[in-house]
Amino acid sequence: MTENTDRRKPIVGWLIRLIAATGLIIYLIASEKLDFRMLAERKIHYEFIILALLVYTLTNLKGIVRWKILLLAVGIKTRFLTILRLTYLGHIFSIMLPGVVGGDAVKAILLHREQKERFSISITSAFGDRIIGTIAMLALIISVAPFLERSALLKSQTLAILFVLAIIFAVSLVLFLFSTRLEKPLKRLFIRLPFRRFTLRVIIASFTFRRKFFYSLIAFLISLPAHILSVVAVLCCIKAIGFDAPFLPLTYAVLVGLLIEALPISIAGFGVGEQAFEWLFSVLLAGGVATAGAEVALLMHLTRIFAAAPGLVFLFISKRTKKIT
Repeated sequence: MTENTDRRKPIVGWLIRLIAATGLIIYLIASEKLDFRMLAERKIHYEFIILALLVYTLTNLKGIVRWKILLLAVGIKTRFLTILRLTYLGHIFSIMLPGVVGGDAVKAILLHREQKERFSISITSAFGDRIIGTIAMLALIISVAPFLERSALLKSQTLAILFVLAIIFAVSLVLFLFSTRLEKPLKRLFIRLPFRRFTLRVIIASFTFRRKFFYSLIAFLISLPAHILSVVAVLCCIKAIGFDAPFLPLTYAVLVGLLIEALPISIAGFGVGEQAFEWLFSVLLAGGVATAGAEVALLMHLTRIFAAAPGLVFLFISKRTKKIT
């Protein structure tokens, strides 16, 4: 019974994702934000799509190096190829399951099972990777925003988003810099919660990143060019369908969209992330075709799926290996 349930989980996740994506496409067509006939008639520059795939691959490799460094910070020594495989498997589950946070949980679970590491340490390394990447993203957003005075992106809605992001960044920075002072109060708080043994282990492991500041700093610095590469990949997608966009406003739009996608409540898989990108790109490309935002968002999403394709190969190989053994 348990084996059958385990087999159904990926299928159920895939169906949820399929239904959400189908609903989003129906909405975009019904609202005339996406016209497939126009997209089919548009001249596609495939060289830019290939370039976008290469850039996304390089971004993924930088993410793998970052996780490798954070694993060393918590005392886990793992081969680079193992981390590469687990990361790409995480990407596949990010596509299959609602939200992109699901991929981090999958990485932690697989690391725990394969490397026999404590689950608390595995989950801390995976989510520490996400947190440091998010802080780097916030730093870039706040750095770019002052240069967008005349951009349509900085109207009332996005100003509110920027204000919230600035607060989150400031709080995250304070917590990170002064975490040694918060260690005892946090321990007292978490010892009263359910699963206190596990949560305490996670908290203790989290403070490792504060003590191993050099590792955290290197991971943060690696994240900055990785996020810029994500922007370059989206710019390639924009150029692939014959549009163009100024780099700084595009950086702001892409990073805000990625931040919304990375919300820990995992709502991005239900179309929220895609809607955010569609709206941001529509504002950014307001001088172009009315459907440009939806077209770019769709092409970007498809390119990211193809860039995660090695995960399918690793998934197939791991299943074959289990059958043989």
